[in-house]
Amino acid sequence: MSVEEEFETVKISDCDWRSGKTLMDQLWFMYEKQLGVDLKIAVISDGNKKTFQCHKMIIRRLTPVFDRTLNDPGDVFLPLDIGNLDPDIFAEILKYAYTDKLDFKNMDMKDVIAVYKVASAYQMDAIRQQCNKAFLVKMNEKNVWYLLSFMEEQSDVDLERCLSLFLSVSFNDCLKSPKFRNCSLKVLEFIVGQEELPVAEVNLIESVIRWAKHKDPELTPEKSIELLGLCLGKIRFLCLTPAEFTEVVALSGLLLQEDCFSILVNLVSGNKAMPLPDHICKLDTPRIKLQDEPLEPNSPTPFSEEQLENPTFPAKVEPSAALVETNPTSEDENKKAASTSGEIDYLLVHRPADPKFHLTMFSLEAPGAINVNIEVSKSAILTGVRITSQVTPVGCEPGNYQEDMYISVMAISNGLMSHYVYQKYARTAQNGQNKYFDVMFKHPCMLQEKKVYLLKVVLRKPGMYMFNKRLNSVSVDGYLVKFNVGGSNKSTHGADPIQAIFFRR
Repeated sequence: MSVEEEFETVKISDCDWRSGKTLMDQLWFMYEKQLGVDLKIAVISDGNKKTFQCHKMIIRRLTPVFDRTLNDPGDVFLPLDIGNLDPDIFAEILKYAYTDKLDFKNMDMKDVIAVYKVASAYQMDAIRQQCNKAFLVKMNEKNVWYLLSFMEEQSDVDLERCLSLFLSVSFNDCLKSPKFRNCSLKVLEFIVGQEELPVAEVNLIESVIRWAKHKDPELTPEKSIELLGLCLGKIRFLCLTPAEFTEVVALSGLLLQEDCFSILVNLVSGNKAMPLPDHICKLDTPRIKLQDEPLEPNSPTPFSEEQLENPTFPAKVEPSAALVETNPTSEDENKKAASTSGEIDYLLVHRPADPKFHLTMFSLEAPGAINVNIEVSKSAILTGVRITSQVTPVGCEPGNYQEDMYISVMAISNGLMSHYVYQKYARTAQNGQNKYFDVMFKHPCMLQEKKVYLLKVVLRKPGMYMFNKRLNSVSVDGYLVKFNVGGSNKSTHGADPIQAIFFRR
């Protein structure tokens, strides 16, 4: 090959990375090929050091912390010593600086926390927002304790809001975890200070007592005050029944005798007849309400992708439970979703009908219970279900009738069930063969991946329903949802009234 031919080859290769490429592609190519690098960053971990060579302008784009240093002419050297920062984690951060992309899929919760630490230490606000979003997606009852412990060493409003959101929809398993009794006082105070928790107050108090007795088996009221401090003032004793307070609290050593007397008088009288000491919580509002509370129609659905990326986390607004007048096809709804994909923040999972099973009318006595087991391939927040309406009941005008039913969701583990969410629906619904209504949960619940949940539909109004048998699984937008109808095979032959379920993205 001649020198001229060799020159032409280099020239063509040189043009390839400049032509037809985005700016991000070009910058990443320059980093990978080490073209024009003028900055060395040394990451120190366990006494070992790994050096990354990059561009000053890219690091300045990522953080203002080094502006003065990076303004100096010539090559610059920066040593970074952030605990035991894994160089591979810093490599991901550096890649984000060039490409605006963070690959959280291959990171566990500890890795995301490590990224967050660097982003917080060096004012990388865009990365912190990405981490907050990843926390919400990756959190489960096992790894949430890493975040709760991390919260102790680094107070952050955005992080606390992520944790509060998770605890408000998925706390049962956290409460049962052995890690609960080993958590710090700060973490315990954060938990009992939550406005919303999907557990009865008596169960929370039992866990607090176990926590205190784990710290000091010979628990006395004096030791309890010393151990719990401000936590004691956040426990809602007035949410208990007199029997619960007597059996669980009165003889536990948690409270002074005079405090027990004051609380019990108020519980028995029901009208706050006796003033409570300043250190006793005056709230009698349950953290979760199991009774039916009507939802306002036409309310916007909460937490769009844009909102999840925003660290201010707007106040939660419940989705609409308004009736649906028509029954559009899946294709129509998919087109609508595609046209508004930038606006919707929920995922509607239709359950395809079994083509071998003909739509059948069932006459149900009251109450009629239908059990459907659900399993998801990755964690998702269940916000509601779509239910088939009755055909026109006898004595009702065509067009509407008074439905009366409730839906509950329970987790199944080792043959045991624990309550997750309950929603009553006693409202006007539209009747007819192709009609349905949506029941949206006031307290959505987190479904963990590959864990079985029981969705129980109890129809308390006798009547005629058009049920269909559904396929055992459906895949939508990356979610594989498995269904199994049990407990109703004898009465409905495996058919059920659940047409679709709603997930929050």
